[in-house]
Amino acid sequence: GLRDSSDGEIHLIPIVRDVTDAMLVAVQDKNAGVRSMALFAVGNLSLSLQTSLSPSDNMSDCKFPALCQCVRNCIDDKSERVVNNAVRSAGHLLNFLRLCDKENRTQSEALYRETIKILTSKLDLALDILTRKATNLSWKQRSFAKKHSWGACHTLGALLQHASSADGQSNELFLPAIFQMIRCLRLAYDELNEKVVAAATAALKLTPIDIWRNFSSESTIVGDGLAACLMIVYHETSGEKKLSPQVCDDARILLQTFLTMTSAIDAVASFSRDDISAGMLDFLYSWMVAKGSKSTSFDAIAIAVSNHRSEFDISIEQRFSSRAKHERRREGSPKKVSTTPSLEGNMVSVGDEAELAVHVQRGEHIDYNDELDEEDE
Repeated sequence: GLRDSSDGEIHLIPIVRDVTDAMLVAVQDKNAGVRSMALFAVGNLSLSLQTSLSPSDNMSDCKFPALCQCVRNCIDDKSERVVNNAVRSAGHLLNFLRLCDKENRTQSEALYRETIKILTSKLDLALDILTRKATNLSWKQRSFAKKHSWGACHTLGALLQHASSADGQSNELFLPAIFQMIRCLRLAYDELNEKVVAAATAALKLTPIDIWRNFSSESTIVGDGLAACLMIVYHETSGEKKLSPQVCDDARILLQTFLTMTSAIDAVASFSRDDISAGMLDFLYSWMVAKGSKSTSFDAIAIAVSNHRSEFDISIEQRFSSRAKHERRREGSPKKVSTTPSLEGNMVSVGDEAELAVHVQRGEHIDYNDELDEEDE
């Protein structure tokens, strides 16, 4: 940790204090290049302090709240480079203030909430430009907005990683931000820069499970996320479209996360979308069986499909419903060993997914009902 003592150790706290004083001046310099590099240094310092501090370190003499206000002001700078570095550094600095600098945490809360709203609005604007909802902007403004959306997703992910539903405000505060990042997934094949899609999926993957659970049945977020990830996994498995391996892996992890907590209300929201086809549900069934999904997940999907009987054949509902009964019997068996799946656990094996991909590309499905019938006899 950082020590300010007389036991022979280097006195780092006074050094940090001097550095923050210098940075406070530099981030307000008239030269955009100076402001940009100072902001880059602020981010690195904040990230380093998060791993270097100990409970006994007193940082109250360091001007971090004032520095945080300056970083927030730089998010509105006229220089693209300054805004980019301000957006990226804000997450590390705010996390440091909230997690480590207890003396100044109260002062940082208002900036924390304001920064999240600003980052969310930047992402919203970029997506509105892509979908042609925002048309009254200059070419330069549109270009800036698109570039800043990547940094906004990255920083929102850094902030979400340390968020908790226990503080009472995270759910309401982050709901609009998460909604925009799920929009990124839905627009993954609509000319949205893949760096933004990758940053969005990474940020969503970092979201604590307790926040997702609080969203379930209270909003359409879990249902929207389930639908968006299903479309990505389906298209990538079928070979129709290609995103980066990292985006695909994150989408699979997120799909499993949503399936483990989805309620019937969430699933109904998912299948209300016009772009969810019977073929996707057929694929989802096979994927869930190969993955070992729980009976509650099959039940939720079955109920959701039954609410859309005019759109889907009744046999789809029957397959999910039948599998739910089968899984309940298995879960009630003393031979049952597995527990609730972890966020990254229980992924489809390479062999299972490769087999599933071949069938999807041929327009077929794996008939797991044969196996089910044999076990039920």
